[in-house]
Amino acid sequence: MKGIILFIIFTSASYFVSSQIQIGNSDFESWETSTSELAEPVNWNSFKTGSGMWSSFGGQQLDKSTSVRPGSAGIYSARIFSRDAGFGIVANGNMTLGKIEMGSTTASSSLNYNSTIANDANFSEAFTDSPDSLVVWVKYSPVSSSGNNARVSAVIHNNTDGYKDPNDVSGSNTVATAIRNFPSIGGWERLAIPFTYVGTPSNAAYIMVTFTSNSTPGGGSANDELLIDDLQLIYNASGAGINEKVSETFRVFSDKDVVKVFGQFSPTTTYEIYSVNGGLVQSGELNASIPFHAISGVYFLQITDGNAIQRIKFVKE
Repeated sequence: MKGIILFIIFTSASYFVSSQIQIGNSDFESWETSTSELAEPVNWNSFKTGSGMWSSFGGQQLDKSTSVRPGSAGIYSARIFSRDAGFGIVANGNMTLGKIEMGSTTASSSLNYNSTIANDANFSEAFTDSPDSLVVWVKYSPVSSSGNNARVSAVIHNNTDGYKDPNDVSGSNTVATAIRNFPSIGGWERLAIPFTYVGTPSNAAYIMVTFTSNSTPGGGSANDELLIDDLQLIYNASGAGINEKVSETFRVFSDKDVVKVFGQFSPTTTYEIYSVNGGLVQSGELNASIPFHAISGVYFLQITDGNAIQRIKFVKE
């Protein structure tokens, strides 16, 4: 039988425990009010607390939902939704760690943005770490699925007060970005989005994460809905200060439409296979032989046992 040995990551430590900085209330279990009306998750913001010339016209477009992702230990998720703002304007749902600025009735105007307010902890998220990727569960339900995408944007930036998303994302104050536009798949979906580092990691001072119900400002329809649950930042084993658990290194072989895994793992160990763009391709309980019928290309096998995670890059021919 012909077997091709592929890339093996973490030769001296197969597992690592993610102990680095996480975003506050990233499971969306804590809320500022006991009811859904005018609710915001603790540490997150919406039009309710926005500012700008047109802020008085902002409506309630964020509340909590009891629909949670599969396997969640929590009881709530965050729900954002679009609404008809009148005059033919669709106001997209918007939830962010920053502050929403409503400066124009033209949705695509540069006067509309989310910003980090450095001297106000209510509208900023201090952050000095270097994650490898962002993982979040989403359920997108647009009125019309044709051509509509929701959006998640995570931007790490330097110590710039008033940093704006999207205005400043392509500028020199940006350290890293993890951005994804995604369509409806009819149910809950786990997104894994890698960070792309465009600046010096040591300059990181803040992170801004924003979810919108349509990737096009003013796009989509009233009542488009996006549910968000269990956001997590993932760190690879090359970072500083990571607590490593030494174990036998996994080896991976490709044999036509089968991925073969060699190493010690428990019956509760699971796997996920991701494309190079961070999309989840396949998942399940880890076995020594995994059927894999995807197209040829580069993939990442992620092996998870509790809080321990190993990633292995491989090529399917």
